[in-house]
Amino acid sequence: MPHPRIVLCCLLLSVGSILSAGCKKSASQDTGLGDAKPVVISVTDIGPKGELNEQALRKIEAEASTPAIAIIVSRVQINDGALVQLAKYKNVRRVQAVGSPLSDAAIEKFQAALPGVTVKK
Repeated sequence: MPHPRIVLCCLLLSVGSILSAGCKKSASQDTGLGDAKPVVISVTDIGPKGELNEQALRKIEAEASTPAIAIIVSRVQINDGALVQLAKYKNVRRVQAVGSPLSDAAIEKFQAALPGVTVKK
């Protein structure tokens, strides 16, 4: 039977090598965002009817020089009016608004305004 110190050293070396190797996944593999920079929209960024408020619009405008952004709606819902607001930003490549009551007609209109944009609801 090996000495307990040798077993402990081997265990520590194994754990250390696993930790130093790290995770090789990129953010785009984890989220499906590709090269788009995420802009998170939360409860403080939404008006009472589900539209984007001034704070949300400032967040998006701050990324005007970014070639591609992804709007991530977190723990809140947006409405069709928010898609109309987002259509003004030509660098939006994805809207992730899971659980939001977005109509098919609004999504189609949004996608016509921004060809290639994807919407996940």
